[in-house]
Amino acid sequence: MELRNRLLWLIILRFLIVTVLFGAVALINISPQVKNGYIFQILGAVSALSVVYIVMWSLSQRYSTLFYTQLIGDMILISYLVYASGKEIDPHSTASFALLYLVVIVYSSIILGRKGCLLAAVLSTIFYLCTILTGFLVSGEQMDWKPLSLRFSLNLIAFASVAYLEFYLSERVKQTTLELEEHRTSLGDLQTLHENIINSIRSGLITADLSGKIITINQGACEITGFTAQIRGAHVTQVVGEWLWSKVLATNFSRERTSLRTEVWRQTAQGHDIFLGIGATPLRTKRGQQIGFIIAFQDLTETKILEEEIKLKDKMAAIGTLAAGIAHEIRNPLAAIKGSIQLLQQQLKVDEEKGRLMAIIVRESNRLNKIVEDFLSYARPKKYKMRRLHLVPLVTETVDLLRNSPEIKENHRIETVMPDNGAGELTGDPDQIKQVLWNLAQNGLKAMPNGGKLMISIDRPAGDHLKVSFSDTGIGMSEEEIPKIFQPFYSQFPKGTGLGMSIVYQIVSAHNGKIHVQSSKGNGTTITLEFPTG
Repeated sequence: MELRNRLLWLIILRFLIVTVLFGAVALINISPQVKNGYIFQILGAVSALSVVYIVMWSLSQRYSTLFYTQLIGDMILISYLVYASGKEIDPHSTASFALLYLVVIVYSSIILGRKGCLLAAVLSTIFYLCTILTGFLVSGEQMDWKPLSLRFSLNLIAFASVAYLEFYLSERVKQTTLELEEHRTSLGDLQTLHENIINSIRSGLITADLSGKIITINQGACEITGFTAQIRGAHVTQVVGEWLWSKVLATNFSRERTSLRTEVWRQTAQGHDIFLGIGATPLRTKRGQQIGFIIAFQDLTETKILEEEIKLKDKMAAIGTLAAGIAHEIRNPLAAIKGSIQLLQQQLKVDEEKGRLMAIIVRESNRLNKIVEDFLSYARPKKYKMRRLHLVPLVTETVDLLRNSPEIKENHRIETVMPDNGAGELTGDPDQIKQVLWNLAQNGLKAMPNGGKLMISIDRPAGDHLKVSFSDTGIGMSEEEIPKIFQPFYSQFPKGTGLGMSIVYQIVSAHNGKIHVQSSKGNGTTITLEFPTG
């Protein structure tokens, strides 16, 4: 392809140069015979040959043959020009156009390298010698060998000098081209290696200039944040946020080994919350000049969730231990108070106001006793009777009980979505699983005091886990309320003890399950339980 392009440029430049050159010579030559003579013959021949060359260039793929054809054609035209100029102007002067042989040597070297250079030099010498001898033979004059030898020697030296120079330059260009190619290959390999290393790092890595424009972003950063490589050129705040960028700009990196390390919650491009551990350092040149920033980060969301779960478990364990002790101390005097009041109600005749007060004491004693029982249920070490069970019958039984419970209202609707193939088998304690299902279903109804729909579904996605979801259309929760629902004594409902969800969390954790909560204020809540099926 490169030889093809060079040959095309040779055809075009030859025509332009010959047209300009001979046009200028024809205009300034004082001899009318010259103007109407061989100058226009040469120009016509070059034009005709250019058309032939273009046709051959378009139709033939043998570009080397086309080059040799042009080389021989140029030699013949230059030789005719030298012969004709020596014949019509000065029979003893044949050097006026002989230097055109040098042009052929030069372009032959450019197109074919040293091979073309040597061939053009040899052909120029042969054609030039034959032209001189032909001129003298045709003119019939007696040869003057001294000036002829001098002219021939000078031109021969010029041919040889240009050929040597072009040969040398050709070799240097070839060597330089090889070196550049080697450097380009090495640089490409190094760049590929660098990109592979950077993209193999699972941590996110971003480089940005001093203005905050993203220069590079690796594959790990794209996977963590949900953005694509198209984010290059955008401002880094789109990925790490305004707060972090302002903190980076406020950090003094002038001291040696100064870096910024922090943690922050961010949202992915798809709107999911992730917790990032971020480090930022200056990007410097070899001379130490700062030209930007390097921002590296890791997704610590799972670690953060585990930390929160551990804190919650520790807190629940401490509260449970305390609750167990308090519950045992409260239960006995509470039973005595309740029994005494009930005995007084039976033996004494009191007025309506005193009777109402006694009824309040009994009712509140029952409520306090229920709280104590929940405490004990939460704090007492449970003995789980694990066996293989089917979740569908348990959900069906829970729904039947709900429909006949006082929590259900006329404007409440309960719908279920069960797998058709009977999937839903897991290892667990049926009684404890029932308690989980009952607590979650009750909370769903309580969250809809004005009515609504409670959807209970069982799903087994690809993998070894089973999912049970409870979705209501109730009051919902804010982002601040969601992390608190598993804490003991926290309740959204006025008469709640705040232990139901704590017990749910405890039972699900004992079954190696997970709980996922999605909710927003006024838009309902979806709680998904995920159990291993093994």
